[in-house]
Amino acid sequence: MKFLNPKSGIILALIFLLGCAYYNTFFNAKKYYNQALKKQKNVKSSKNTRRCEKNYQTAIEKSWKLIKIYGDSNKYADDALLLIGKAYYHIGDYTKAERTLNQFLLKFLKSELIPEAKLWLARTYVAQDKKEEALELLNSLLSQKLPKRLAAEAFYILGKLHFEQEDYEEAIDFLSRAVEITRDDEIKGDALFMMGDAYYQLQQYDNAIESYDVLSKLDIPAIREYEATAKKVESLIELERYEEAEKILRKMLGSPRFKDQFSLIETRLANLYEIQGETDLARDYYYEIIKKYPRKEGAILSYYYLGQLYEFEYANFDSAQVYYQKVKNLKTHPEVLQDAREKANLLKEYLKIRDQLRKDYRDLAKLERGDSLLTDSMEVAGDSVLVGQKEELNTAQSLTPSMGEKPKVAFEIPRRENDVFWERVRSYKDSLSRFRRDTTLTYEDSLKIFPKKKLKKRAKKVLVSRTPEEVNESFKKNTFAKAEFFLLKYQNYDSAAASYRTFIKQFEDSVLTPKSYYALYYIYHNLKHDSLKADSIKQLIIATYPNTIYGQKLSGKTELKTDIEEVSQSHTLYRQAEDLMDHGDYQKALKFLQEIALKDSGSVWAQKARFAIAYIYEKHLKDVQKAIDAYSELIKEYPKSKYAAIAKRKIAPPPPEPEEKPAEEKDEKTEQADAESTVREQEEQPQKTAPVPEEREARPKPKIDRKRDL
Repeated sequence: MKFLNPKSGIILALIFLLGCAYYNTFFNAKKYYNQALKKQKNVKSSKNTRRCEKNYQTAIEKSWKLIKIYGDSNKYADDALLLIGKAYYHIGDYTKAERTLNQFLLKFLKSELIPEAKLWLARTYVAQDKKEEALELLNSLLSQKLPKRLAAEAFYILGKLHFEQEDYEEAIDFLSRAVEITRDDEIKGDALFMMGDAYYQLQQYDNAIESYDVLSKLDIPAIREYEATAKKVESLIELERYEEAEKILRKMLGSPRFKDQFSLIETRLANLYEIQGETDLARDYYYEIIKKYPRKEGAILSYYYLGQLYEFEYANFDSAQVYYQKVKNLKTHPEVLQDAREKANLLKEYLKIRDQLRKDYRDLAKLERGDSLLTDSMEVAGDSVLVGQKEELNTAQSLTPSMGEKPKVAFEIPRRENDVFWERVRSYKDSLSRFRRDTTLTYEDSLKIFPKKKLKKRAKKVLVSRTPEEVNESFKKNTFAKAEFFLLKYQNYDSAAASYRTFIKQFEDSVLTPKSYYALYYIYHNLKHDSLKADSIKQLIIATYPNTIYGQKLSGKTELKTDIEEVSQSHTLYRQAEDLMDHGDYQKALKFLQEIALKDSGSVWAQKARFAIAYIYEKHLKDVQKAIDAYSELIKEYPKSKYAAIAKRKIAPPPPEPEEKPAEEKDEKTEQADAESTVREQEEQPQKTAPVPEEREARPKPKIDRKRDL
């Protein structure tokens, strides 16, 4: 039997221990990564919780520690670097994920993990809107022979890419191929969910329901099952199969699996009643949800739906504005939150005009009735007595018998008790007169008890605090403001037309009357397409107001646009630009926005347009210099606007970096940075290709107002 010499034994033991150390370090990193991944799958929002992000960061730190201590030649180095890239992707730091994965492909040329690294790099490109790079990488991958697992992931990423480009038919093709070959329930579930959405967008609701049904049979997290079932309900509603939709929602309420979503499920049930026309029942259900789930998403959405009910069904703008204001902190439905804020501000503006108009009406009524309202309290009491006497007289007359009828007696004292009754009355009167005589003081005696005081002079009552001219001018201004609000901001053209007609009737000789007539013409000609009314108003303007801009425009003497047309056109163009942005046509959207910025520079739409231009260059076109130029132009044109304040923060230089810690103060977190620098130093050697340079840190996304389809 041969024995190893002591030196060989020590070497083998060290190799074994070193291998165990490699494995333990990587095992711990992978454990934290898997914990974060599992937690993230059960989170409703796409944003990571703090615990998820902390676990991902720990996995990154331990992986960098392995590379730094044991070098990039150990057998777990490629696994560790790939794990770092994947963790950065899940955190949402796509710049670092891209750089790390590119480093992997440059360093580990013979690794078996290269196809998987390319797939994660393709995912990163998709997340950064680098669609061409992602397509090129995926096509090169699929041209090679891949294991089914990786091929399924490649088909899934291609399907997702086409889905985001709204090429739904191509998306369905790639996603169905991923479903056929994958054994991973997570990929299959995501692919089926996206297929259902694609069918829904194509209005193929039966196919969408089929995809959601298959998905619900898989072993998937509760949140994904809830989302799929909710989408199935939406498809049934589109097919007007309301009973089936209600049955599914009530079944979900009986499952503890969906306990966290009960408030949303009940809100959808209330929506279902509203869709079927049972608005009062829906309203009461919304109230019940708010009371039952005061801090849940369903309660916040119920405030929003109540606002809509009171605005559109009950025409109660006061209540609608109150409920819209209560929609706050709705992180999972940002479009609802934005719409509620816009509606609350819009209705607030209307209510201010309406309340001022009511005050004008009251003051006008007081001025018409004159000083009769400034009566004394005694006189008012006297009037009330007279009113009471008139009512008694009317009552007596109603009791007076007509010809041939027996008299009706309202009250009669029995005959036997007449003498007794009148004796009691005389006795009561005598005692009352004696009491008055005994208790009455003379004027001199009363002065001794109650010294005479000087009465303060009462302030003279004022009927109306404003002059008649001021009241009339305010009434005229607010009547016209109400009409313009309905036309240009609220876009209720029937109410706008009625308000303009009211203004014309009450102020026939105002300088705003020609503009009111032209607004009526604009409504009937351009918005309601009533040619008969439009032509009659046109002839009236030409005949009555030939020298105004409106008369000259309608008679063909000038091509100038009126201010009504300018504002209406800017608003319409901005909405069209938003729709183009939603469909990814950014170049055409830029043309619309630039037209608004140039032609209507004095309006709020120009400010919004300038901001949207910069946003498109920054977020969608990735042209940093043009984005900076556009933000600078916005600051120059509108320095005091809220958009300029945001733009200043976006283009401000970054704060100075903190000084580096002394060597003895470096903790475990700084080891990651040291390891990164070690990898970069190795890559900068002559025989290696230089690493991809780090991009500028992504700036926070600006918010753009969007019109919600309701």
